[in-house]
Amino acid sequence: MTSKSSSETQTHLVGIKAQAIRVGHTRLITVALIFTVCFVVLAGRLVELTVIREPGPPLTFATAALSKSTAGRADILDRNGTLLATNLLTASLYADARVVPNPVDTARRLMAVLPSLNTSAVQERLTTGRAFVWLKRNLTPGQQASVNDLGIPGLHFRNEQHRLYPHGVLESHVLGFTDMDGNGIAGIENYFDRVLRERGPEGQALQLSLDARVQHVLRDELVAAMETFQAVGAAGLVMDANTGEILALTSLPD
Repeated sequence: MTSKSSSETQTHLVGIKAQAIRVGHTRLITVALIFTVCFVVLAGRLVELTVIREPGPPLTFATAALSKSTAGRADILDRNGTLLATNLLTASLYADARVVPNPVDTARRLMAVLPSLNTSAVQERLTTGRAFVWLKRNLTPGQQASVNDLGIPGLHFRNEQHRLYPHGVLESHVLGFTDMDGNGIAGIENYFDRVLRERGPEGQALQLSLDARVQHVLRDELVAAMETFQAVGAAGLVMDANTGEILALTSLPD
């Protein structure tokens, strides 16, 4: 009786073990199938993006910087609301070198309407075979129209925000300037670069303590003093004695 019971117990344990193995095997196959499906989906997506789809301009350093800067920057005002720095929407010329038919002839024709271009540099860029190469940034409307009239395949325009200073160099030592991609690299433009970017062209302007009228007077006086004393340079500032605010600050020569 005892022997029979022991045999039944062993048989039962063997059955449980076999069932556990079958369940584990089934689960392993299921997990493997899931991973296989995921891999196939990802591989198909990769093929679609890199092979099937028509390639567009590659995200190079230039285009990455451009995408970051096209939104523009907030305006800069003086204490009275006078505009010191703003944005101007301009067109920039780029080429798909894979499509441009004749790099040498294209460079020659572009030089006829854009004399400031470097012929050899343009030819070199047009022979790279790349989908995106800059040719000239911040064209005037007239220049854009002239290039467009050439009707050369592979030439395109992209709108960009160009930083504009209505008073020219009057506040240049204070405001600083931006580079071609709209990054602040000196003065107020650099110090408040993040603030100006985050606010954007439609956001709240950055207002300074400067007074553009006082700035004009200070600059005129410094120019006159340089002429009188035959000086090689001059600098000056005007401060509100009660608050310590800087009303004007300039340095010559620019």
